[in-house]
Amino acid sequence: MNINKGRMMKTIEVSGMACVCLLLTSCGGAETRATPNPAHFIETVNAQFFYKGNLHTHTSESDGNASPLAVITWFKKHGYNFLSVTDHDKLIVNHSQDQKDFITINGVELTGLATGKRPVHVNAICGKNALLGLRAEKSVSETANAMIAASYKDGAISILNHPNFGWAFTTEDLLATDGFELLEIASGHFLINEAGNDSHAGEEELWDQYMTKKHRVFGVAVDDSHNYTKFGETEANPGRAWIQAWAPELSQEAICQALRQGHFYSARGSKINALVVTPRTIELSVDGWQPSTDHIDFIGKGGELLDRVTTLPARYTLRGGEGYVRAHVRQDKKREAWTQPYFIKNE
Repeated sequence: MNINKGRMMKTIEVSGMACVCLLLTSCGGAETRATPNPAHFIETVNAQFFYKGNLHTHTSESDGNASPLAVITWFKKHGYNFLSVTDHDKLIVNHSQDQKDFITINGVELTGLATGKRPVHVNAICGKNALLGLRAEKSVSETANAMIAASYKDGAISILNHPNFGWAFTTEDLLATDGFELLEIASGHFLINEAGNDSHAGEEELWDQYMTKKHRVFGVAVDDSHNYTKFGETEANPGRAWIQAWAPELSQEAICQALRQGHFYSARGSKINALVVTPRTIELSVDGWQPSTDHIDFIGKGGELLDRVTTLPARYTLRGGEGYVRAHVRQDKKREAWTQPYFIKNE
């Protein structure tokens, strides 16, 4: 018979007899206590070697001012390990510069336009075909969802690009969009409105809003580079924001798999030397650390600041109820880095 339904029970053997013990009750003269399993991260990580790459790049095949070969050469010479050329509605495949320590990855930017001339752009990474953006009198979310579906059909990874460009996405628009794996949270392009304004959430805040209301997506930092000859604050130059991925090897297959799994962090100047996630802790070390100016914010569900740490290695131990934990590295000279969110559960 089921007694005290909903209370924790345990069946043990006492002198050959079965006895049902309730939480904090005695059974056969021995008090028993059921111990709930503590909160733990769903995924564990031990990453200490990274490949540097950029997933949003333009050439003279669309609105950049350098040839695909010149652009690929620039990134190769500046210490990158992989690059995706993502011209507008055009797949540029050029693996001529691929070597042991540098590869190119297929990519295209689907360039959509929603009602009110709001720009909706989606990068399809690791796909096979040229894909076209949707330009129709449809809502922002309808436009985005259609392009994401096209990317998925092509076997590509979808990045929802710069949601604040042209103030295209409200929070409601973003929450009505689904199927994308990556969300741009930082960009080297000066027109992206990354930080938001009084009436629009910043892109990092949008990231937290989406994950709190819906599900996990991975945050990505990109260049969105266009200008390779004139450098300045009001130019869309290369080398400003990137990702660092960990993978068993440097190949298109391995890097694409790392992107799908969120095995990368995003950066604007900062360099994470090691990222370790155990069932109960997240810990990271950062290059060039200055405790007088630098800190790491551990952030949870809803964008809540869980802890701020100024010493290395920076560690956060789960208390339970965080939903997820991610780290935002902030250093002097506006250097930053963002880990992916690591979700937790009790079981």
